[in-house]
Amino acid sequence: MQKIGIFRGTFSPPHLGHTHNLTKVLIECKLDKIIIIPSHMKSEDVTDNVHFSDKERCLMLNWLIENNPYFELCNMEINTKEESNLLNTLNKLRQEFPEAFFRLFLILGADQWNELSMSETIESVKTKTSFIVVKRPGFTLNNFDCKKIRCINNVYPFDDISSTDIRNGIKNNIKRNKSYSELEGLVGNILGTYLRNKYYQLCDIPF
Repeated sequence: MQKIGIFRGTFSPPHLGHTHNLTKVLIECKLDKIIIIPSHMKSEDVTDNVHFSDKERCLMLNWLIENNPYFELCNMEINTKEESNLLNTLNKLRQEFPEAFFRLFLILGADQWNELSMSETIESVKTKTSFIVVKRPGFTLNNFDCKKIRCINNVYPFDDISSTDIRNGIKNNIKRNKSYSELEGLVGNILGTYLRNKYYQLCDIPF
């Protein structure tokens, strides 16, 4: 039976914390591959001047994972142009990966698990997939009693990178007229160059 990891998110932007932690999950949990699913973002979801379209986020993800044959980009949620829905996504994946031949593992950060575990849909989600939760500094795991859950430690020094912090770092340091230096260490050379060219003046201090 093949073991398939599922990792969903906005990836606005994606960063090395995503890929390093997914690589650790892949190896430690002996997954056959990980499907990465960016969520569709409606225009009203954009709240500041540092934002990325659906097309951009797919492009950036592809740059980060193109050299890893065990990572697969899937645009199913973006292609629907509707609000992302976990149960709908899992139902579609189950049609492609029948339970008799494939075991699905939903990969979540600690904050994502805490939100899902308190939702009305958690019991339905449990019938579709097992869980792999990546611990994150500052988060205590809630309702962590499900036998279908495995917990993995975050990868240092990528254990406290967030897309929100990267966006804020870009936005704040454009305003401060700071020069570019630290971003490539968080997102890689290709994506760092892309962001530098898009926003032209980035950050001179660690995010």
